[in-house]
Amino acid sequence: MSCFFEDAAGIGFYYLRQGDWKRAQDYLDWAIPIHKERNNVAAIGACYYIQGNLAIEQKKYDKAERFLLESLEICRNGGNVIFELWVLPSICELLLKKRQLKEATGYIEKGFDILKPDQNWYGLAAPLYLAKAILATEERSWDIAAEYFAKTDQLNRQYELPWDEAKTNYEWSKML
Repeated sequence: MSCFFEDAAGIGFYYLRQGDWKRAQDYLDWAIPIHKERNNVAAIGACYYIQGNLAIEQKKYDKAERFLLESLEICRNGGNVIFELWVLPSICELLLKKRQLKEATGYIEKGFDILKPDQNWYGLAAPLYLAKAILATEERSWDIAAEYFAKTDQLNRQYELPWDEAKTNYEWSKML
């Protein structure tokens, strides 16, 4: 992640990506109150990000939206654009699942506004391209979707992001 405060959510992130949702939730239930007590806002924002993604996986979309928007607000209030680039694609994914294409488009555009072309963002652009690909799929713009899936796949391979690559390939196969 972008800062050691956000690393406080790393254990929950690990369990989430391993598919162990109960352990992820147990960790978040333990960590969030501690970081609230310490007023560790960056750690709270990161835990909310993980909580939101966990809720997406569990198809608890209202809960996911609440946590992700709170995480986004923390990012914006603290000026943490790097972590914001983690949160924005998750919000897009959520809105696409809720079939709110117009709203998702706005968040995708905001993410690409943050990316400055003269900087190396490593793999942070990949989830935004994936969101664009899924949006294009929903709009039945097959050629555009394929282009963005290919770009996402290229970034995931370049920066050795196997979990993200698998997710991209899953979404790409659904499009095909």
